[in-house]
Amino acid sequence: MTWSWLRGALLTLLGLGMAGCVPSAKIPEVADKTAIVAASPEGSRPVQLRAVVVKIRRGETIGALEWGVFCTPDSALVYGGGRLRIDDDELTEVFRDELKAANYRVVGDPDALFEDPEDWKAEYLIAGSVEKMLANVCFPYLGWGNTTDGRGEGYMEVAWQVYSRLDRKVVYELRTEGRGKIAENRPFPIDEVVTMAFAQATRHMLADQGLHDLLTGGGPAAVAAAPKLGLVIGSPRLYSTAMAEHLDEVRLNVVTVFAGDGHGSGFFIDDRGHLLTNEHVVRGANYVKVRLLTGREVVGEVLAADARRDVALVRTEPVHTTGLPLNLRTPAQGTEVYVLGSPLDKEYQGTLTRGIVSANRPLDGQAFIQGDVGVLPGNSGGPLLDAQGNVLGIADLTVALGDAASHLNFFIPIGEALDRLGITAQPGT
Repeated sequence: MTWSWLRGALLTLLGLGMAGCVPSAKIPEVADKTAIVAASPEGSRPVQLRAVVVKIRRGETIGALEWGVFCTPDSALVYGGGRLRIDDDELTEVFRDELKAANYRVVGDPDALFEDPEDWKAEYLIAGSVEKMLANVCFPYLGWGNTTDGRGEGYMEVAWQVYSRLDRKVVYELRTEGRGKIAENRPFPIDEVVTMAFAQATRHMLADQGLHDLLTGGGPAAVAAAPKLGLVIGSPRLYSTAMAEHLDEVRLNVVTVFAGDGHGSGFFIDDRGHLLTNEHVVRGANYVKVRLLTGREVVGEVLAADARRDVALVRTEPVHTTGLPLNLRTPAQGTEVYVLGSPLDKEYQGTLTRGIVSANRPLDGQAFIQGDVGVLPGNSGGPLLDAQGNVLGIADLTVALGDAASHLNFFIPIGEALDRLGITAQPGT
């Protein structure tokens, strides 16, 4: 009789003697449900997992570690301690894999340490809260030389919330459960049975018809890169008097545009709800929220966007605005100009600043109007106006020195924006 055999036998007897002192968790049976598959990633709304929060306290007993041929309970299986250490990264990877397998459009870079360039694209954010976790894991050969191979089962109950960036609120909630089971011995099974349970809970979330309808919604395909719409608009007559005489009317046509967690500016170009802004303001979204000067908010559909020229066309319901007149002439150096928009915060919507045209110059092969008129983050997409209030261009780029504005700002000529989007303006209507 060797010492290793005797040691194993003694441990087995000791485990049998402790049976009942550390009871195994009762793992509920969970009927499997099939995820509802989206028709295509392009036909679904961009979605991102914002967080998985485990509500189980560290040190809380969630089940038992078992060993021996009879899988006798030996010691408590504790969350966040000892052998079980599930982290958010593992659950995030499982979540993304399940959504992609169901053909959903998942955006965001889970490995981004700072700003995520994909983050703006998400229209819906999903967060999961793990409310309950159970697991029993058996190591049948523990004490016989093999301390890693085992089998077991796990259980999770997850509360899900879906947050709409357009509505800026939680728009859907549901609870699902999942079960994971490893029937045959394999190395290091503890974390795996728990992640398997989370994977099934995620699939059961995707099996919910209401969630499927929300995330697909019959939405349009992704915005084209360089469309030619062939759209004809009726542009108002050019203003001929000083802007101060009709400033209220001008300001009513300038809006704040929300996409993702940020905002920019925009302006109506006709009385049918068509407005222009920057492509980097809408950031690939199909729909944005548009805040009028009155404080009313409406949904805008992104009809077209061109990243190269950084312009986008959005359509809202008609909101009783006339649209701003479009001045297609190139302004001379020294021309007095104004910018209207929402610098820094939506509360500053309707802010007017004044300057001059510093130059007309090409940058990277494209024409720009350069000006010293004050521009800050949030002004992007807003109109550059002449002294009468007619649109000359769209605020696009600024050169900053540290945290200070340099008054070296660049605007897309309005004629270039219309041409790139395939819009024809019929003036004088």
